[in-house]
Amino acid sequence: MSCAREEAAMDHKQERTTVHRVVDLEQLPRKKPSKVLGRFGDGSRCACCSQIIDLAETRYEVAFGAHAPPLNMHLSCYLQWSAHVVRTGR
Repeated sequence: MSCAREEAAMDHKQERTTVHRVVDLEQLPRKKPSKVLGRFGDGSRCACCSQIIDLAETRYEVAFGAHAPPLNMHLSCYLQWSAHVVRTGR
């Protein structure tokens, strides 16, 4: 495997581990959202990895109803979180 591929695989594994830990610590909901919208990055922090979603990235706004503020996530973090929620059946 090339160095770039190894680095990408490690980043993906680390990202998955981070998302699972945040969900398991109940810092993220374990339910499916009511709405997901793609928005321009705005410098907000990702609810999964805590990294900034910069202007060159797409920000995923994940809503859970009218009474809860939406969460902002990177696409890759949203996909990891969503897959974890579906896999665990919660």
